[in-house]
Amino acid sequence: MSNEIHMIGGGFYNANSSPQRDALLSFLPILESSLPDLPVDSSGPIRLMDVGSSEGGNAIVAQTRIINQVRCLTDRPIQPILCDLPGNDFTQVFLNLFPNGKCVFDGGNVYPTATAGSAYGRLVPDESVDVVTTFNMLGWLSHVPDTRLRGTIISDTPSPYAKGRGEPVHPEDLKPVQAIGQQDLRDFFTARAQELKPGGFLLAQTFGRLGENSTAHGSFDSLNDSFVDLVNEGVLTREAYDYLIYPTIFRDLEDFVAPLKEDAYLRDSFEIVSAETIESPIAFNLEFKKTGDVVTWAHKFSNFVRAYSEPAIQSKLPKDLDRAAITDRLFQRQVERMIEDPERYTLRYISVGVLLRKK
Repeated sequence: MSNEIHMIGGGFYNANSSPQRDALLSFLPILESSLPDLPVDSSGPIRLMDVGSSEGGNAIVAQTRIINQVRCLTDRPIQPILCDLPGNDFTQVFLNLFPNGKCVFDGGNVYPTATAGSAYGRLVPDESVDVVTTFNMLGWLSHVPDTRLRGTIISDTPSPYAKGRGEPVHPEDLKPVQAIGQQDLRDFFTARAQELKPGGFLLAQTFGRLGENSTAHGSFDSLNDSFVDLVNEGVLTREAYDYLIYPTIFRDLEDFVAPLKEDAYLRDSFEIVSAETIESPIAFNLEFKKTGDVVTWAHKFSNFVRAYSEPAIQSKLPKDLDRAAITDRLFQRQVERMIEDPERYTLRYISVGVLLRKK
């Protein structure tokens, strides 16, 4: 992303991203079932690239399973490559890759590395990688237009629970943001088509929507309502709120695969092996259902949101304000709102994903 939005570092994202991990684990078997067909007869290392790895905790979970399966196919060296934006916490990435100075991937003959760059551009040379994965990343926009979203901070509509209780959303306002999101998909798939070897696989999963339900609901409904509270408190102006666009988009499966079907280059480059929508369980929701402890649920839920959203929010706030103080008040208010009305802010983690094979 051109505006360098990344996750909170220092291990905070790793500690508060279990829903993202459960979502990737829901899709990983789709790739694993096809890996026996991966071409492994040539020489040199098998390269596995994960795009949007953040601090690496969840990426390493996925890479470990892929590496273990590739080892059953060949004794060639394996090189996992973790990728994210230049502003990412790569210190934490390498601490996760080499805990206590030892490679996290047991068994030897594995040589992990990392690289920085935008997911919507090239990251490695032509036909140099065998398997590409990306999890919970393709909903992030490369940039946002110079426009406004009245009644919302994201290009999405309120959840079914919030209808009639939230701010009115203007559908026409959403179109410029959604157009960027579709071009981003084309750019991502085009870059990966150039980087993958023939016969290689790309597994792409991200948060999305199913019908009127979206992963945005709950998390972003609560953020949006909390921003409105800050406007009403005089902490933030209405103009600043209207121009605060959070750089994410929530697509359904049809929108997610549209570039692969509509773009001639992508049609010629990829075979669609599988395309699915999956809703994964959320640990803090299950715990709340069991214990009824709404305070613990609200804090865990808010930390999950804060881990991926705080840097983006602070970058969008007016520069003349105390961004840190406003952010602290925002998440305090989010917790309060969640405790007051947990049904309104129910989180459902809906993902869309495709498994592609390079022709």
